[in-house]
Amino acid sequence: MNEGARSEEDFGEGYWTFENALARFSSGTQGCDAVGVWRLPTLEEVNSFVNFPNSSTYRIAVPGRQFSDKDGYDPTSLFFPFAGYVSGGMLGYGGTRGYFWSSQGEGTVEAHYLTFNVGYCNVYITGRNYALSVRLFCALPGE
Repeated sequence: MNEGARSEEDFGEGYWTFENALARFSSGTQGCDAVGVWRLPTLEEVNSFVNFPNSSTYRIAVPGRQFSDKDGYDPTSLFFPFAGYVSGGMLGYGGTRGYFWSSQGEGTVEAHYLTFNVGYCNVYITGRNYALSVRLFCALPGE
């Protein structure tokens, strides 16, 4: 679920610069599965979505992309809303594209992120000053 969201379809508490997201979630935030901690996804995890075998583009009338490794309904699938991004105080592509940080920086001014819409999904590098969504993953003890 997106940080601060009340449901999987909710955009959440807004948008985070890479530095703010990394500072807030790199050491984990308590609260998932009673024993785990929430964290930003690794670069390997966000790259795994690029060639996901099955995905759909809408869920409960919310524009976004649902990733599943099975055909049809899958209760273990992940839904990412098309939340867009914020730059210079302006929302870009809200409702049509998703932009989500990974935990992997690149040098001191850039970082990796997952982006997708109806027709594509890929991982790119952008400036850390952009404000993107944060999709937290649950890290269980030992991970």
